[in-house]
Formats: sequence, C-alpha cells, structure tokens
Amino acid sequence: MIVLRIRILFLVPFLFLFANLAFSDNILIEHDYYKYDKEKKIHSYGHPRLKLGSSTISGNWLDYDKQKEMMLFQGNISVHLPKVLLTGDQAEFNLKNSTSVLYNATIYDQTNNTFGEAEKIEQVTPEKFIIHKGSLTTCEPGSKVWELRGRRMVYMVDNFAYSVNTTVHFYTLPVFYSPYLSWPTKKDRSTGLLFPEIVQQSSSDDTKNYGTRIKIPYFIALDKDHDLTVTADLILKRGIGIDLDYQYAFLPGMQGYFQAWYLDESREDRDLDEENLGSLDKENDKFDLRPERKKYVFKHKQNIFLGGQVVFTQLENSDNEINREYFGSTETLDSQFKQTLDVTFPWRGGSLSFSYQTENEFLQSSIYDVSTDEDTHLNKRPEIALNQLFTGIAGTPLSLKLTGIWTEYERTYGWNGTVKKGSTKISYPLFIDFLNIKPSINRDYYRYTINYKYEPGEEESIDVDEFPDDFGWFIDTKNVELSFEVFKYFYNQDNQKTGKLSFVPKFIYEEVEDFEQVFPDEDDFGLGDVVTSQKTHTYRLETTYLVKNPVTNKVRKVFQLNLTQIYDLNSELCLAEDGVTEKYCVYNHPADSETAEAEIGDPKLPLRIEMIVSPTDKFSGSLFYRYHHEEKRIVETRISLSTTFTNGGRFLLSYINNEKKYFAPDGTENAVAQSYKINNLFKLSNNLDLEISGKWDQTNNNPEYRYAHNSDYKSLNRQLEEFSLGITYKHKCYNFSAVYSEDIKTKELEGVTTEHLEQKIFFTLTIPFMPKSNGSSLGNLPYTQEYQLN
Repeated sequence: MIVLRIRILFLVPFLFLFANLAFSDNILIEHDYYKYDKEKKIHSYGHPRLKLGSSTISGNWLDYDKQKEMMLFQGNISVHLPKVLLTGDQAEFNLKNSTSVLYNATIYDQTNNTFGEAEKIEQVTPEKFIIHKGSLTTCEPGSKVWELRGRRMVYMVDNFAYSVNTTVHFYTLPVFYSPYLSWPTKKDRSTGLLFPEIVQQSSSDDTKNYGTRIKIPYFIALDKDHDLTVTADLILKRGIGIDLDYQYAFLPGMQGYFQAWYLDESREDRDLDEENLGSLDKENDKFDLRPERKKYVFKHKQNIFLGGQVVFTQLENSDNEINREYFGSTETLDSQFKQTLDVTFPWRGGSLSFSYQTENEFLQSSIYDVSTDEDTHLNKRPEIALNQLFTGIAGTPLSLKLTGIWTEYERTYGWNGTVKKGSTKISYPLFIDFLNIKPSINRDYYRYTINYKYEPGEEESIDVDEFPDDFGWFIDTKNVELSFEVFKYFYNQDNQKTGKLSFVPKFIYEEVEDFEQVFPDEDDFGLGDVVTSQKTHTYRLETTYLVKNPVTNKVRKVFQLNLTQIYDLNSELCLAEDGVTEKYCVYNHPADSETAEAEIGDPKLPLRIEMIVSPTDKFSGSLFYRYHHEEKRIVETRISLSTTFTNGGRFLLSYINNEKKYFAPDGTENAVAQSYKINNLFKLSNNLDLEISGKWDQTNNNPEYRYAHNSDYKSLNRQLEEFSLGITYKHKCYNFSAVYSEDIKTKELEGVTTEHLEQKIFFTLTIPFMPKSNGSSLGNLPYTQEYQLN
C-alpha cells in the first residue's frame, strides 16, 4: 500500500512546498511543487530530489506513473551513486527491474577520473552501464584533448569495460581504430585489453624500414600470485609477431618471469650491397631472407634455507640483430644462448657463493647468413667464492677471499680448451693511533689445456701443434696504502659543528707481478687477454672541506683538491738489461715514446691535479690537469660543469683536451681528444621543455689526424659528431615531443669503412589512458613517428 505524506513549509519572502513521498521502504522524495492527474493517475513534482537506495536523483521535473512503476525525469538531471555521477536531459527509471535510461547524458567515474558523454546511457545494475554512441576520456571536461569513441560501450565500475567499433580521437582527428577494445576500470590487477603502442618508423635505407608497428597487449590476471600478458606485435613490413610475458610470485621471497617473442619475417626485398650479410655471397644457400626471429628470457629468484638466495637466468636469441632492430639495444654482439645460476649463503662477517655461467656467443653481426656463425663458441664458467672476515687478531680485521673458476671453450673449429683459474686475496688493515695501514695480497692462478681442430678444407700445418702440453702461470697483485688525517672543525654560535677541513696524505704501492705470462708461440689462442705488469709508487694529497646543516644533519662536500704523483718503476727496468727490457717494454709495458707518459727510464709521470667545487646543492664543477714535468706544461685538461635550476632545468658542459695518445701504468689507453659535450634542458614554461645536446670533436680539424687512416677508412670533414634538439609539450591530458638528431655512423662498402651522417626526426605522442591492469599507473597510448632525412 502506498502512503502519501505531505508537509508544507512556508518561508518568507518565498514559498516552498516540500513533500515526502514513500513509494517503498527505501524511496524518499523532496520537492517544491506537486500535482496529481486523476485521469492518468500521474504524480508530478517540481524540482524533485529522490532517495532511491544508495542513489540520489534530482532534476527539474518528475512524472511518476504509479501503475507502471515508471518515473520520467526532465531537465538538469543528476544521479549520484557511491562511485559514479550521471547527468542528462531526460531519464527513465523502471522501479520493477531497477534499471534506468538517461538521454544526452554524461558519466563520471571518480575513482579512475574517467569522464564520458553519450546519446544514451543505460544503467543495468548499480555498477554496470551501457553507453550508446558515446565517448570516454580521462581529460577534464573543460580541456578534453582526446577521447575514445564507440558505438556501444559497456562500463562496469571497479571491474572492466569494453567497446565495439572504437576509435581514438586526438582533438577531432582519429588516430586509432579497433573493432573491439577492453580495459580494466579498477586499480587492482584485472584481466583486460591494455592500450596499444604505435610506432611509425621511416628511413632512407628502405631495407631497415619496417614501417608502422602496433603492439596490442592483453592482460590475463590468472590469480593473485601470477599473471600473463599476450601481445600481438603487428609490423607492417616484417610480419605478425607474438609476445608472451608471464610473471609469478607464488611464495614469499620468490619472484620470476618468462618473456618470449616470435616473428616470422615476410620481407624479401633486401639490398645485399648495403646490408652486412656476412660473406655477401648471394649464391650461398645458407642465406635466408625470410628468417624466423625469436628470443626468450627466463629469470627466477628465491630465498632458500640458511638465509641463502638462488637466482637462475636463461636467455636465447635467434640472431645478433634482434635486440638492436626491435628492442632498442645498443649491444654490438649479443649472446646466442646464456645460462647463469647464482647461489649465495651470507653470514655475519662473510659469505659463500656459487655461480655457474654458460654462454654461446655470436661472432658476426649478420642476421641472415647463418654460415657466418658456424664458428661460435660456448663458454662454461663454474665459479665458487668464499668470503670470511676474521676479527679479534690484534684488534684489527683480517679479510680472506677465495675463488675458483673453470672455463670451457667449445668451438666448432680452431682452438678449443679449458682454462682453470683460482684466486686468493688477503687484506689486513691496521689502524695504529693516527696512522692507517691497508695491505693486501692477491694471487691468480691460471692453467690452460688446449687443442686445435681444423676446418673442412683447411690444410694441416707442421707449425700448428694440435695438442700442446698444458701450461699456465700465476699473477701476484700486491697493494699497500699508508695514510693519516689532519683536520679542523668549525662551529656556529650554538657550538654546533658546521664545517670540517681535512688533509689526508697517502702513500700507495701497487705491483702486478707476472714473469711467466707468455702464451706458447706468442699466441693467446683466443682464450684470454694478457695482463699488464705494473709496479708503481703513488703519492697523493687529498684536501676536503665539508659543511653540515645543523637542522637536517645533511653533509655536503663543498671543495676537494687532490694532488697525485705516480712513479712508474717499470720504466726504470726498461733500461736495465736486454732481457728485462724485452719483458717489460715489449710484452707488458708500452715502451713506444709516442704512447708513454714519460721518457723511457724516467719513472716520474705527469702530476695529476683534480679539483671539485660545489658551493650549492644546485651547482658543481670539476677540473682535471696532467702536468708534464719535462715539458713544463699541462698536457691534458678535463673540465665539467653542471647546474640545476629551481624550475627543473639543467645545464651540463664537459670539455677534454688530450694532446697525445698515452697508456696509463695499468695499460688503459687514453686517446687523443679535443671535444666538447653539452646537455641542456630549458624549462620555457610549466608545460614546455627544450633540450639540446651535442658533441664537438675538434681533432677532426687536424689534417694529420684526419688522414692518418689508411685507404680502408674514409672519414667525414665534420666537427659535430652528435647533435640532438628536442622540444616537449606536457599537457594535462597528453605529452608531445619532437626530436631532431644527427649522428656519424660507419658502414663497410666494398671493403672500405666509410663514415656517413645520419639525420633523424622523431615525433612522439603519448596519451594517458585508462588504468593499467597491474594497477601501477595510468596506461599510455604512445605514438612515435621517425623520419631519417639522409
């Protein structure tokens, strides 16, 4: 039975009429005007406000048909739900099945900040809505830049949504179409179709241009502890690829993932004169111009007993170009197969670890000629390391480290063998009053077992010993450091320490002793690198000034000046006698006067002066000099300046001027250089960034340097080696960037390495879309357009 209760309230100077009408136990209406049509049995209300369950509905007018249990709202309608707000010009509410329809309507999901407009919105349940001929966006209604449009969208609050015949519009321009699109509408992980990634690549080298690439990922929340993402990788000029990404964490302390990618290339029009396809033998039946490209990576990490941890990794690539061509890698030579296992047991003062690595390496960068990688080799490296810190001996710590490595080289042809390496390191730092003494001794043991296998058709030679005797050596590394500190504290008026000036003189002796490291017949068999012998005295003075904020207790280095004088004792031995001269000057010590830091026989190397200043948190600078005593001048200069601004901008500048190539005592090569580098970010406004970076190499101005290469190398007469100019606009609802870049690249044509200028323009549009299914952040619609100008 329906009961009508009317209460009249007079307010002066206005008259408002309010009534409470209970249609059921959970319906309540407030209004300022009421009339009843006896013929049609229609209750009409002016400016009604209806409480219907958890919903609050208001509008300009309400007609209630008691017999049909239908409500018709008109004008400025708003429906407030716990998580959703609906508005419309007209609305029909069916009290029998608890459904409603709004016309010329909007919907707002406050949890996901999603706003929609539609010709008609049906509310099927309190959480499910059907949007007809409508649009959705995460932009604010007043600054709607992009929107997703569909003929029919089903939106379920805190669950997922899907759309049929969907287009994404950027302003009024459609940029993407999909017959079906699905996405999650909750912050937690949820199964659904994630938004695609679009990349457009254009290059003057048509053989390297794969055109438009669209990645469409579908996320499957298998359970709370594992999920799977399946991505369709549509590459216009290559084919259709598939990407699988599986992640799991079944137990506390366990996590892992498996990622696999496959593409059956369909492109055949390759230019074999331009591309590096190995031997370039077009008649070679091992050329496959429609190869299968595939890769996978598996990693598992888990905590185990005794506080230990095990990490297992395995990866495999079908070719050496796959990661550079499709995944943005910069590696020159990838691994064909790699497997690693690391087990560690830590304890107080030490640890025990075991690692095993197997790696099959590509030898060539060719993609399509599989014959170039016939001579791949497999490296197996089991390793055991034991670390233990002993304390209590004369009140000082004793550190002991033991390692053992066995490496097997399994090559198809050429030198095969096994390298066994052991290492022992002992350090015993002492702190006696003001004097610090840090000695350490390390011995590396090497043992080689090798054999040689001829290639098919290769002539046997009497100069090649297929099974030479085992051989090996050991290398001793000795190091001792003596130092002490003289310092002075500075205080403020409250007697708090605010500054510290310290002077630390150091004496360092380093020696790498190796009198037996010589391969038979001066051949390293491709199994290892020769270690440079070293014997140096180093005198170093470190001057440092630190400041401390007494409120935050933050310490900052304001100034540091380091003076380092190295004496290369091996240089003296080069003049001692012929035998020693041959050993140190030919095998291990750079005796060439053009690459030695000082004259042979003079152990005193150029003085190294390093200064670092940082007067504020926003600015730092460094200066490095090498002062040559004999020439009485500075032979190398390095300058670096960096600063950041309060608005987020930055400025970085570095300069290096090294007049001649030289080798440091440890064998490190330092090339001739006179170059500048800059990397600057200018915040033109809150939304607009301008970034400029470049590298200028002035050694290219030197004709002697430019023409030092032989006829097999052709260089460009150009100082600017790298340059990039980019502008980024950050809107509330999207990011847009345009980048112009120049870079000098090399390629080999008819046996001649030739430099050429590569120019590119990148346009990237990133649209923040609906929540990602893993709940970490908003998803993106990235669109990248690349043009290569040359």
